[in-house]
Amino acid sequence: LLVVDDESDVCEGLGALLRSRGYEVECFYDGQAVWERLQQEPLPDLLLLDYAMPRLGGDEVLKRVRSDVRLAHLPVLLATASSIDLERVPRASGLLRKPYPREVLFALLGQMLERRPRPAGT
Repeated sequence: LLVVDDESDVCEGLGALLRSRGYEVECFYDGQAVWERLQQEPLPDLLLLDYAMPRLGGDEVLKRVRSDVRLAHLPVLLATASSIDLERVPRASGLLRKPYPREVLFALLGQMLERRPRPAGT
């Protein structure tokens, strides 16, 4: 999983929480850094993405992900504390409103990872 949040304490806390549940996690603190990581292999199983970030916001990262043929089907769970116009956000797989209970996070992750497309032959 890739976890992106410009608040380093939030990002590291989420990373530790998810690692304790058995997930492999990489943490990033802005959209530009995670976009650069998404250009490399291996691709993640899911992107947990903060909406409001410096350098490259979550909305722009999501637009780029959905327009990249390699990433178009990547599950993206968008997290925000701010009000957003859902019509401006291209096809997030899920939306979390901060602060959210960890049980809701775990349930959404489980659902999204269970239903993600699998490459042929795997």
